[in-house]
Amino acid sequence: MERISILNLIVWLAVLGSASVSVLAQGQSPSISQRAPTEGNGKQTIQSLPDGKYLYGRVIDPKQPDMRVVFRKIGNTITGIKYNFGKIECFQGTTQRNTITNTIFPNASRDGKLSFVGGSNILGENSYRLRFEEAPDEVRRSLEGCIKAFDGRK
Repeated sequence: MERISILNLIVWLAVLGSASVSVLAQGQSPSISQRAPTEGNGKQTIQSLPDGKYLYGRVIDPKQPDMRVVFRKIGNTITGIKYNFGKIECFQGTTQRNTITNTIFPNASRDGKLSFVGGSNILGENSYRLRFEEAPDEVRRSLEGCIKAFDGRK
């Protein structure tokens, strides 16, 4: 298993910040017909998805772009990138129906040390699924870096 160096992670976290501007420019909300509901009568939850890579959205404020989450699911473990309002964050957590719980985020200190801090739940029951290919290229590349950061933690 490849370990990611602290310096590479710091550079990667800086790249996440610069990718935010292009993500915002592409932050159009999908129309209702493009959204795939994820709850209700026979609709699939995130927890019941097969292992793979996915893109989900959630409306936080109808006047703002939707929050988007691109992630890799293996079992009940989710490793992903959350992005909206110009902010991109790498995280890892576990699924509970359509909510990602027990989240942790990598945090690089000024002296180059990497730590992982707890965070809040992500997505929720009013989330919707989008085609993974709709995620911006920068975000999909960032997902790969995020996966490496957490794989290096083990």
